[in-house]
Amino acid sequence: MHKANQVDYEFLDRTGNQAEEQYNSIGEDVEGDLQEYITGCCRTFKKLNTL
Repeated sequence: MHKANQVDYEFLDRTGNQAEEQYNSIGEDVEGDLQEYITGCCRTFKKLNTL
């Protein structure tokens, strides 16, 4: 586990929240945002190459 992720996980655990669920949810959100960004960049690159 990456150090920053470990710190986030430990913080959520200390707050008494459902740490594992929230940690996984954060990871899914980040992964989704990253995939959306990459897809957008690829589409833009393809458009620029067809000009």
